Amino acid sequence: MEQPPFPVALVVLVVLFGSLALWSDVLWIKVIAGLGTFFVAAAAVFQSLPKRSPQDPIDDEPPE
Repeated sequence: MEQPPFPVALVVLVVLFGSLALWSDVLWIKVIAGLGTFFVAAAAVFQSLPKRSPQDPIDDEPPE
């Protein structure tokens, strides 16, 4: 299993959307930024999961 590179750009977007959701005065901006925070955080977690390496194909034929 390979460890993918750390998703720095997605973490920066989470911080941006999170700060916008916390310190904005307009309600609809808070709601949209909060939803954006959850979606981008989910994408960052998904990107940081280890990926399986391609394996050699399994030969189903029995030896003769």
